[in-house]
Amino acid sequence: MEANVLTEAISEALKDSTYTKSREGSRRLPADIRQRIVEKRNARKRARTTMCPRDVHTANRLAKDLKIALDEHRRTMWRDRILSLSTEDLSLWKISKNLKKKNIASVSRPLHGPGGVVYTAAERAEVHAEHLAGVFGGNPSGDLRRRGLRCTQNIWRVCLGATRAVMPQVTSCRK
Repeated sequence: MEANVLTEAISEALKDSTYTKSREGSRRLPADIRQRIVEKRNARKRARTTMCPRDVHTANRLAKDLKIALDEHRRTMWRDRILSLSTEDLSLWKISKNLKKKNIASVSRPLHGPGGVVYTAAERAEVHAEHLAGVFGGNPSGDLRRRGLRCTQNIWRVCLGATRAVMPQVTSCRK
């Protein structure tokens, strides 16, 4: 009997001290937007199949309408979320903490050139041009061709046990 009372007291204390996420804040889409998504997918499938300009136009229009509806839904959800904030359930503190976090993806690192950090558009263009010139520079095709010939000769030598007299002498990769 006393064990049940103790278990109930612990369960009650745990329930009172634990924050539970409310179901109203879930990110499920309304039924009308889900229906629009299905219609857009079907229209896009039909447009790809038939390639009819009318079907393509319909698919594009449905995609645009869906985008507008999703934007409106997102704005409404954000407005409702902001209006529902309170200090009692810590929601105001949690959202302010999340908004203060630095978004790593949006922070761009400074661009460094030969003389340090570059600031002007002309300097940035010059640094990018130098980088791309190094990446997409000329291909040392002569070295690669010679290396390919050596690899071919080594394959003949190792795999077939051929000697230099039997092995065909390859002088060029082009026929």
